[in-house]
Amino acid sequence: MLIGSLVKTADFAATVQPELDKLRQATCDIEAIFFKDILSAMRKTVPDNGGQGYGAEIYQDLFDTALSRTAASTGSFGISELLYKTMAKAVIAQEKARLDIEAEKPTTENEG
Repeated sequence: MLIGSLVKTADFAATVQPELDKLRQATCDIEAIFFKDILSAMRKTVPDNGGQGYGAEIYQDLFDTALSRTAASTGSFGISELLYKTMAKAVIAQEKARLDIEAEKPTTENEG
């Protein structure tokens, strides 16, 4: 009985892990967007000296994007981890419910 329970738990963990990996990436992306918005808002408070060349805004935006992704990947703000912990429970529950529904479905096999 114990071995069967462990196998079921391992199977469930293997099924839910890809969804949790997607959630981890999504929460990291949300933190990066948040950080980029903060950077953009901070830059608007600094007066523009007008001496920047053509394409400086594009370069600055690319720099802010790279900086925000790096900061988010390190988890420096902790927003992604908080979101992940909160939403992972829902993802696990949803996957468990999906597997329960699939287990209750009658199997139809072609005879003959």
